[in-house]
Amino acid sequence: MPTPENESNLERLRGMLVELERHRKQPDNLPALPDVVQRWFDILINSTERIRDLAMRLVSLEEDLERERGHMLAVMRTAIAAIIWMDADGRVGHWNPAAERLFGWTADEATGRLLADLIIPERYRARHAAGLRAFVASGETSPVFFRTMHVPALRKDGGEFVVQMTVGLTRDRDAYRFFAFLRDPVETQPCPTLEEMLHTLGRDG
Repeated sequence: MPTPENESNLERLRGMLVELERHRKQPDNLPALPDVVQRWFDILINSTERIRDLAMRLVSLEEDLERERGHMLAVMRTAIAAIIWMDADGRVGHWNPAAERLFGWTADEATGRLLADLIIPERYRARHAAGLRAFVASGETSPVFFRTMHVPALRKDGGEFVVQMTVGLTRDRDAYRFFAFLRDPVETQPCPTLEEMLHTLGRDG
């Protein structure tokens, strides 16, 4: 969106164009052409310096963001827990080494595929898909977010086991991104199952 300052500069440039046209048609008693051109250059130089300063700030910000991204990826790569990112369509966007070890799928195999097809037992996939669609459509917070629970999961070889899972989400403009931290419950502290948690929340409510 144009700023008031930009609008003012554009108006001044329009005025310069009008003045140049008048100079071409009626040169008598009008400012000398070099003066008019100099005023043009003053405006352009001022605008160019501002654009250069803004570009330098954007480059610096991009470098800062890239460093932060590098730090975040380093944490994910070394995390003990499996860390998985999923978009609003249910497709995997990130799959860390701990997720490879836990589920058997490599990051290359998992990225871009539907998460449900990889780790959710078939009998729960329709429920997962319906819940995801409902949340994306309504934006209503689910009781499963930011809570730790035990859920059934699948390995690449088809073996079913129970994992301890915490699910959260972020939102970038109108796009949701979901993340999950998962661990083998043998290595973790006790926590309720999904059914137990939902039952407790319904009883308390």
